[in-house]
Amino acid sequence: MAFRRQKNYRMTRKGKVMKSVKEHYLRDDIGCGLGGCEICAPDDSHILTSLNDVLIPDSEVLLNQIDWIGHPKSTNVVILQTVLADVREQAPYLFHRIREQIADKTKRIYVFSNEHHRRTHLEKVEGRSQAMRSWELTLTAASWYHTHSKSSQAKIVFLTNSEEKKAQALARQIPAQTIFDYVATLDDPELLDTLAGDGQGLFLKELEDSEIPAGETAHYPMHLSPEDIEKGVTDKSIFSGPLRLNPDNYLEATVPCESMGCDVLIAGKVNRNRALAGDHVYLKLLPKTEWRAPSSLFVDVDQPAALDYLNREEDDDEALIGERIPTGVVVAIKKRNSFRRYCGSVEDADLSLFHPIDLRISTVRLKATRLQELKGMRIVIAIDFWPRTSLHPLGHYVKTLGPIGDVSVESEALLIQHGIAYEPFSQSVMDCLPVDWKVRDEDLLRRKDLRHLRVF
Repeated sequence: MAFRRQKNYRMTRKGKVMKSVKEHYLRDDIGCGLGGCEICAPDDSHILTSLNDVLIPDSEVLLNQIDWIGHPKSTNVVILQTVLADVREQAPYLFHRIREQIADKTKRIYVFSNEHHRRTHLEKVEGRSQAMRSWELTLTAASWYHTHSKSSQAKIVFLTNSEEKKAQALARQIPAQTIFDYVATLDDPELLDTLAGDGQGLFLKELEDSEIPAGETAHYPMHLSPEDIEKGVTDKSIFSGPLRLNPDNYLEATVPCESMGCDVLIAGKVNRNRALAGDHVYLKLLPKTEWRAPSSLFVDVDQPAALDYLNREEDDDEALIGERIPTGVVVAIKKRNSFRRYCGSVEDADLSLFHPIDLRISTVRLKATRLQELKGMRIVIAIDFWPRTSLHPLGHYVKTLGPIGDVSVESEALLIQHGIAYEPFSQSVMDCLPVDWKVRDEDLLRRKDLRHLRVF
């Protein structure tokens, strides 16, 4: 066992110099997790089988393909310590979901402490960013696995989310594929539909003017650059807050701004600029002459009255509620509510359009290979991104709940729509309960029995 010692000096508020020492231990006895490995000492942690491909995803795969890693068929996976740390830093919510998958023994997911292994550890290089160091650590660990696994006859597949990173891995003799290419070889349409993005590098990305393909039209204005946003926030011409859509009129939304002490009205899809319910957005105020009052009209997503709302006269008193309030436009998305799942159905498979139950959400163009099979079913989808050239956000399939109209299916859809957790408790939680516990007669004496009542 070896260790690296790093000394740091810092100055306290009183002007004293404090010395701190950090020791990083490197080991040789960290197992690879491969069953049948002749090099590592066998123990209970060797849960991976050499009969199936051993998958090593990079951080972009875990960050962007959470529905793939959560699918029951996605098993025999190695998650590197570096990759897990990247996910925890960038998306704490996803980190907890991945930890739940790791705890599921049926998934056979092994966490490899590559930063504490002597052969996969890398020293920090001055001037190199943390992102570059993480990528180098990931490639080093994947290369070590490829060489180390030859004794167990396991096939290692390094998964990336882009062709560029795949090429970098192949240049180091690492057997790599993009997640899209690999899942396509499995001949499993359902698993393929759970992938987010299109596999061509267009992923969670807003198209700029120079990137708009020939023959297509931009339906929404560009989002401002981070530099312009920082300047606007500094001079107080740009404000931020969570977007709240009107449940009775999907073309209207409000953004509560603490700095202004009031709500700002966002009227129309173009002014909302691809923002979804729950997103944190940056906005600019319109001139006072363009301020308007909230509408009393009920406007559904597919209702023709939407055109009447957009074209109505400003002085249409019958459609106004109260006085005019500050009105603005969304200029950028501060933080997407990207972990939200939506329930609905595919009513027109030819157009690939998904219609959510939640009337505040726009119709979604769905990327799926089994659209005809999904007709008449209540399904769950996730929204990936919304380019300027599309009238609708683009999303991918997550899972099927069951036929439309079934009581249990519709009940589950309502729970998902409102973000209520209903999944069964994990096995680790169930193990905390007493074995074969039953209600005893003495329990009935000090408890009120409500089992005969329907409480839900």
